[in-house]
Amino acid sequence: MIGWSKRRQITLVSGALFAFLLLFVLPAYLLMRTRPTCTDGVQNGTENGIDCGGGCRYLCVGDAEAPLVQFARAVIVDNGVYGAVAYLENRNQHAGARAVPYVLKTYDAGGLLVGEKSGTAYIPPRKVFALFEGRMQTGDRIPVRATFSWSATPRFERMNVEPVLDVREKHFETAIDVSRLEATLYNPSLASVRGIEITALLFDHGGTVYAASRTHITELAGTASTPLSFTWPRLLAQPARIEVLYTVPGQ
Repeated sequence: MIGWSKRRQITLVSGALFAFLLLFVLPAYLLMRTRPTCTDGVQNGTENGIDCGGGCRYLCVGDAEAPLVQFARAVIVDNGVYGAVAYLENRNQHAGARAVPYVLKTYDAGGLLVGEKSGTAYIPPRKVFALFEGRMQTGDRIPVRATFSWSATPRFERMNVEPVLDVREKHFETAIDVSRLEATLYNPSLASVRGIEITALLFDHGGTVYAASRTHITELAGTASTPLSFTWPRLLAQPARIEVLYTVPGQ
């Protein structure tokens, strides 16, 4: 049998534990349970909408401007093989979006659909960028125009401006049945930059893109440079202007 003093000790300890739970643990639990978060599915705290705006990572619809689509073009890759490129600009200073689905389509002179490619886009803040889809088999049909559209509305989030890289020494040349663009990508910062997507565009004298290609750089160390090479398996005209655009979705 438990003696009277032992029972009294157990009662006191139990009472103290109950008081601690009642005065400290329960209020803390209730506070944490009711504290506003950006994932609770309701508009609360400093939010301007449901789980958006205020102190949340994501912006509310209307707080960011949709990317401006400057143009979409069908471009030849090889005999019977075409691609499509879209040239876009995100004017939001500190807002971008990730994995936004899109579709590029090409059409012939009669307005009939020739090819279609879907993808997902990384939208960098305050930047001009390009999206290119190649290898559209067209057979004997010739695409003369292209369209670009988002398959879903971009969900913008707060995002820092991308690292600044420098494209140098652009040189275009042709050989037998091959055209090549060589360039150098330089990282002026001390920090490494990872996951770089690069798209090259060739423009004619009328300002129209007639060829495009893309490549990927896994990592570029600080103050380092790396060669870039873009090739097309056909003879292309000498470009009037060359643009090499990059984004850093892996950063």
